[in-house]
Amino acid sequence: MNGIKPEYEDGISIVIPTYNRCLYPDDERNPLMWSISSIKQQTHEGIEIIVVDDASTDNTYTNLTQKIGENQNGITLKYLRNEERRGSSISRNIGARIASNKLVLFLDDDCIFMSKDAVATAVHSFKETEKEGNHIGAMHLPVYYRSNRFKNILPVKEILGIDYENARIRCSTSSFPKERAELKEDDYFNGTHTLKPLEVNNLAGVFMCKKEVYLKVGGFSDYFPTPALGEEHELAQRFTKSGYKLFFAPDPKSALLHFKYGREDKEPVLPFGPLHTNAVEFPLSFKEMLEESRIVRDYTGNAVTVEEGMYSYVFGRSMIFNGNGSCKRMLQERVNNEIIENNGYVYFNRKIDDRDLRERICLDAISAAEMKSTPIAQTQIVGSEYATNLVEVQPRA
Repeated sequence: MNGIKPEYEDGISIVIPTYNRCLYPDDERNPLMWSISSIKQQTHEGIEIIVVDDASTDNTYTNLTQKIGENQNGITLKYLRNEERRGSSISRNIGARIASNKLVLFLDDDCIFMSKDAVATAVHSFKETEKEGNHIGAMHLPVYYRSNRFKNILPVKEILGIDYENARIRCSTSSFPKERAELKEDDYFNGTHTLKPLEVNNLAGVFMCKKEVYLKVGGFSDYFPTPALGEEHELAQRFTKSGYKLFFAPDPKSALLHFKYGREDKEPVLPFGPLHTNAVEFPLSFKEMLEESRIVRDYTGNAVTVEEGMYSYVFGRSMIFNGNGSCKRMLQERVNNEIIENNGYVYFNRKIDDRDLRERICLDAISAAEMKSTPIAQTQIVGSEYATNLVEVQPRA
């Protein structure tokens, strides 16, 4: 595989929190099963898949119990189910706690690896960066939204960054870092070398880390609303404040395609140009998978209403910037001007036209963040609290 040797011989655990991603009884059209299929085609050895089902009400149980116990390329599947909905953060914590391997990778349930060498490339990047003496908190992988190509080229701080001077969150993981833009485009996808990761100070949804470090900093916080958006930014802050470094591994050979299943968005950018060397394969074409994903569906995945999205947006940023007086004031001024007064918050083409409702949501979120703000040392992982509400599902007879 492009000269990249699998490392960490004791393997890697891939944790997938899921909620209602199996609409159909057959698995060909279900995004969770696309994710699992892309993992099972990986060349890296010793992969463990852990699916934590957040009390789905669709065909998730039927689809997954048919797959438990299958051993493809040495890849095993564990399926756990919350008896009541707890949210993706707690589900991730539960998955991390039972992981058998030193390395853990968190994957959304509508993302696929595009190359069969993706996990091996990512692990290689992690290991080489660690060899340089870096104490790694987490390493983020590139995620291309509804496309198999990055959308644009930006400075890495604009791809993943917490901007404390302006109290803003930078998160554009479908972009490619300007700092690595010295090759022709095809070389990024089919080259024989791995692009060196870059240091950042933020994370988005898909990243890998050492289980030990993740548990040490407390994992995902349990005080974000369910469902929620942006809780990974707060986790990123705890990694860096605890003395660990964050990295972005830009190599497209380790990239994922995020389908944004069930959400109305701009027209999808269909895959174009040559695909990755050793590309993953599916019964459906990418075009069919993208068309299926664009059908609007509520109550699936981590989908939120525009009201929930606005609350999460303000709450999450307040949690991050509350510790700095000038940042806190700057954020609250922007929330008032951009969201409350000028209706500038848009969530998948949706807005809240009622000005009083916008104000109430924003003030509630700011107030809740004030109450929840705690010292870093007091943050604790919460997965164990819900052990009695968790069932490890066995294969179907």
